[in-house]
Amino acid sequence: METKDLIARLAALYPAAFFLVGADRKPLKLGVHRDLAAARALSCRERNLALALYTGSLGYLGNMREGVPRIGLDGQPAGAVTAEEELEAVARVLKIEAENAARWQRARERKIKPRLKTSLVSQRCETDPINIEVQPGPRNEPVSPAEVAPAVPKTTTSIVIEPSPAPSTPKRVGLSGLKAAWHARQATKEAAE
Repeated sequence: METKDLIARLAALYPAAFFLVGADRKPLKLGVHRDLAAARALSCRERNLALALYTGSLGYLGNMREGVPRIGLDGQPAGAVTAEEELEAVARVLKIEAENAARWQRARERKIKPRLKTSLVSQRCETDPINIEVQPGPRNEPVSPAEVAPAVPKTTTSIVIEPSPAPSTPKRVGLSGLKAAWHARQATKEAAE
């Protein structure tokens, strides 16, 4: 079963708690995996995979804000998101964005992609990239807001686009170009004779 199918199955079983669209995803109550295990709706492996993907999505992490109520399987409030949980979510988002940027850069190094239209990219992005350094603490160790706050940028995304290098191979000429070049050489030969 595909991961999309697992989340769709959870959304069908618990429509008040699980949502297919990432931006609609609300923070789940702590221990919701135990409630799902008791309901025996999914196998242990499927449940763990579905919850990991659901709670690791950018939409879910974006909704993890301090004071936002967490919901149970019935959609009723069951606790609230703390400041530490919000900071952890922000750190996870930054880590995901850094991994995506690195993956894009590796793909770009292997093969240069076509240039983007200049109307899509602002001049600031090309000349003044934003550098973000994230140094998360050890896993499961509480992090104080003072330690994470300097790592949170005012703008979360930047795009750096460099001009494509000049092609190193000679320009390919079509059949009509080859014919024209042949006629030009013939005319030069006849003129020289």
